[in-house]
Amino acid sequence: MREPEPEEKGWAYEGRRKSEELRGGASGRQRSEKSGRGRPKANSVRQRARGAAVLAQPRKGWGRGPSLSLSGKEVGKKKRSQTRRTIQGVSFTGRPEDCSHFGDVPSIQEVPAFLSPGAMGPGGGLYACDDPQYWTAVLGCYKEVIRAKEGKSRKLVALDAWYQEELPVSIRERKEKYLTRDELVKLMEWKLARGKFRPRLQHLVATNPEELVKRCTAAAFSLLPNVEAAITELSQLKAVGPATASAILTAGAPETTAFMADEAVAAVPDLPGLQYTLKYYLLYLDKIQDCAKRLNQVDASSGWTPHQIEMCLWTWTMAQKLCPTVLPPSSWTAPKAKEGAEDVRPPKKRKASIP
Repeated sequence: MREPEPEEKGWAYEGRRKSEELRGGASGRQRSEKSGRGRPKANSVRQRARGAAVLAQPRKGWGRGPSLSLSGKEVGKKKRSQTRRTIQGVSFTGRPEDCSHFGDVPSIQEVPAFLSPGAMGPGGGLYACDDPQYWTAVLGCYKEVIRAKEGKSRKLVALDAWYQEELPVSIRERKEKYLTRDELVKLMEWKLARGKFRPRLQHLVATNPEELVKRCTAAAFSLLPNVEAAITELSQLKAVGPATASAILTAGAPETTAFMADEAVAAVPDLPGLQYTLKYYLLYLDKIQDCAKRLNQVDASSGWTPHQIEMCLWTWTMAQKLCPTVLPPSSWTAPKAKEGAEDVRPPKKRKASIP
């Protein structure tokens, strides 16, 4: 055992000496000094416990401030233990001493668009917003988000226009509300194009007989407002679960039901993990109906329906992924009407999406 040098005396040296005695040989630092390979990695608990005095020694590459890591992962392939902090919604990594200053943290203008305040919305989520005019502004972005979602398929825009505008008119004009087999097949095509594509469902739904489709859908509409009984009736059809059943009912009764879109469900707080069951749909629908009632209490003339709430939540979630800049910023306020100008508020019964 060599005599300690003056700068090595202290508790850090004692830790190395005890570690050497336990191993019966030279310490890792001494071996590295002899081999000239630089500081070794910490291979054991004893080596990692040698002391803060050794760990605090400067290392090449440090001292440049925290490294930005929006995904929460370490960047620059730093093998050392690092500390994560969050500043202005941006996650970064760095040594504890580097986290004490924020000089290298980017300004809010340098943060990507999907993390900007405008993308976060009022209060961090749309569902908690109580401003009907802000919801109206989000609903106005729906068609633009549909175009962004369509991509190269060139089908979704036409299918969505059919579902939102043409199909409700056809159902309402009938003496008794029902869907035909062709309408059910096209509705499934719209649902899969707008959400997650499952080709087996498209093939399976086409095997339903025409008479069975008319009878089940007519019985389901007649059972409303008992949504539970209506969905149970529609479940007799092949490839029709609670989500597809909700799309059928929403096309003919948007004031009562809402489509169970995965993206809309994701925007509703305090729901358990997504399940395609009747019980889960009823929980989701209660949340949607409560939101519509809340907005209508703020502005009785707005006339929000569960379907419109669902459309806004779908727009909100998809815009975050595809085109966050189209959403109104959190500081958005409705333009004030000039004196003497006509009332620009929406009519009592809105017909923007489902007539």
